[in-house]
Amino acid sequence: MKIYTLAFVLALFGVVLSAQELTKSDEEFNLIYDKIAIEIAGKEPNVALNKADSLYLQSETNYQKFKSLMLKAHVYAQIGELQPSIEAAKKAEILVSETNFHSWQARISGFISTQYRVSGLYSEAKKYLDKTFNHSKKIKSDSESARIQSFIYQEKADISKQEKDYPQAIAYFRESGKILEKFPKDNKTNYYLLSTNYAYLGDAFFLNHVYDSALVYYNKANENLSLSQYDDPKFKSYILMGLGKLDVINKNEDSGSAKIKQALMFADEAGSLAVKEGANQALSHYYYEKKDSINSNYQTYVQRTIEAVKQISEVKQKAADYSLQIANKEKEDILNRSAIYFIIVSFFLVVGTIIFVRYRNKKKHEFSLYQKAINELRESKIVMEEYILDEEIEVSSPQELEKLLVETGIDSKKKDLLSKETEEFLMRKLEKFERGIKFTDKNMSVSMLSEILNTNSKYLNYIITKNRNKNFNQYINHLRINYIIQKIQSSPEYLHYKISSMAEECGFSSHGKFTEAFKKEIGINPSAFIEFMITEHKKNNLKMEDLNWD
Repeated sequence: MKIYTLAFVLALFGVVLSAQELTKSDEEFNLIYDKIAIEIAGKEPNVALNKADSLYLQSETNYQKFKSLMLKAHVYAQIGELQPSIEAAKKAEILVSETNFHSWQARISGFISTQYRVSGLYSEAKKYLDKTFNHSKKIKSDSESARIQSFIYQEKADISKQEKDYPQAIAYFRESGKILEKFPKDNKTNYYLLSTNYAYLGDAFFLNHVYDSALVYYNKANENLSLSQYDDPKFKSYILMGLGKLDVINKNEDSGSAKIKQALMFADEAGSLAVKEGANQALSHYYYEKKDSINSNYQTYVQRTIEAVKQISEVKQKAADYSLQIANKEKEDILNRSAIYFIIVSFFLVVGTIIFVRYRNKKKHEFSLYQKAINELRESKIVMEEYILDEEIEVSSPQELEKLLVETGIDSKKKDLLSKETEEFLMRKLEKFERGIKFTDKNMSVSMLSEILNTNSKYLNYIITKNRNKNFNQYINHLRINYIIQKIQSSPEYLHYKISSMAEECGFSSHGKFTEAFKKEIGINPSAFIEFMITEHKKNNLKMEDLNWD
């Protein structure tokens, strides 16, 4: 298992941030952060957790908040508390997503990937490793991006180790090392990064039974750890444990046991369960081989081994429980999403059905209005086919009309009634007007028509209202709409006209006024009317190619 320590976190995270400059408050915060991470976390993790909480409460910026949370996450990971570790890291992930700190986004994703891998949730681990890679591509600093790439190689190596593919793990650690060895050795961070990678590489060689190479890299790890000047008891125990095991294999049992005892001392100090288990087991085996089975040393280390195994089992059980909890939550989320999806789909199906039914009913209603208009036009007493284009309407002079009114007993100054004869006289002239096309004049008005018919506006309005059941404007619009419908019906070329052209043809001053009048008269707009007529023509096998309607 890879040994992640707070010193390693500081090394990986303590680089120049290129996305944003740090404020004075951030710099003061980092001094406190470094003290907790370097001097306290490795030796007193519980104290470090309390101080990380206090640091978070005092944080003034998102930068300070997500660093505090990650400090807490790493301490929890150090003592094997994976669930609170992941929860703290995910809170940090949310905060860092609101900033331009791409390097931090990559590191936090990488940390979560590691914790999921340790928990046994490999699909989640790979998902977060992909996130780490994607974030790393946004980092402007080449050196920082390279650090992240080295981490990704190390994660891939650990997966290979768990799959017991040690040659592949060695290859990945070598790739990580190639990146880290290019960094300048002018600060302790780079020495520490090299130290960790050398130690992991030595462990991979040990597991692959290539002990000479394992010794080379454990020694390199020890050398670079000294150069880094990090006082990291947990990682010291890891390296000493490897060197001690090599001594035992090479029959230097006394030297090996001494190193393993040192490793155990540092592991006790740092709370490293994995090293404690291995060290106690190795020492109990050493004393057994020394024929010291009845001695208290053997019994002590056997008991310590049992306790370490028990603690590790508890940690693994917690990880398994957490894995199960995450898996159950994922299933619940899937079920919830499925339920929501079903509700949404059902809603849209119902709404879609309602809209479709309404649309279909609307179209049926519109078609019935279309048919009604066509039938009324066919049954109309006005013979639309016989429009008189040039013939003038024959009218009596005002004097003759006045004489006619007097003879029939009607006072022209009265507004109430006309005699039957006078009414019929005026209606004949009006019907002749209706068979003409003068109503298509855009300037047609009651005064103009009165002048054409050589009568007055009062009589004209009276006749139209009584016999056509419309006011003057409704009457003229009625004539114009019927006129254009007749044109469309009798002359298919009108189906090529635009609505605006039809409006002008029958006397309307605009597309909008024509549409409004058409809908009031027929019940549907002209576009819908024309669509029905086109459909009817198609049913009658008439050619309707290249129709273009606006």
